[in-house]
Amino acid sequence: MQKSFADFWEIEGAYIFNSAGTYQTAFGGDGVSLLNTAHAVDGGTFANTPAVALDLNEASLLASMTAIRRNFVNEAGLKIRARARRLIVPPELEAVAGRLTKAELRPGTAQNDPNMIPHLSGGLPDGYLVMDYLTSAFAWFLKTDIEGLIYLDREPFETDMWVDNVTDNLLVKGYQRGGFFYNDPRALYGSMPTS
Repeated sequence: MQKSFADFWEIEGAYIFNSAGTYQTAFGGDGVSLLNTAHAVDGGTFANTPAVALDLNEASLLASMTAIRRNFVNEAGLKIRARARRLIVPPELEAVAGRLTKAELRPGTAQNDPNMIPHLSGGLPDGYLVMDYLTSAFAWFLKTDIEGLIYLDREPFETDMWVDNVTDNLLVKGYQRGGFFYNDPRALYGSMPTS
């Protein structure tokens, strides 16, 4: 039962990422999907996804890390200091993520140029995370240093057991209450290509 509860919460946590391209009324609050090119702020908008979905590679990762630094603004439309902290990928992109974040030289080239991803604006200090419950084999995300992805653990996991008076069967129950939400789309930057 403990494993089932743990798996359930992993699936629920991944749902925020799996549905990031679709507006969910239960999450967020600015009237658009978590990943969107038109998050409203005073005097304009900001984007936390590229205008055209990009596959994960050196160029797209570098461009996304730069976009976070260049384009993230606060509610008043003023530039803020934001940095990418962690790359989040499905199992299909684990090898790509490893090459991009751990190689000393540029991945996929015969050049001896240094791999700049670990060095630009502090690199990705939290490395990369593989989420087994991401449903797209192509989507990838950058968790930023902006707080905004929320997990509420209202009542922690607990179990109880008793013997049924009629059948003498041992009955076991589990209970946990919580949920996953976001309150700031700047906490995430991502791309959700379809192939």
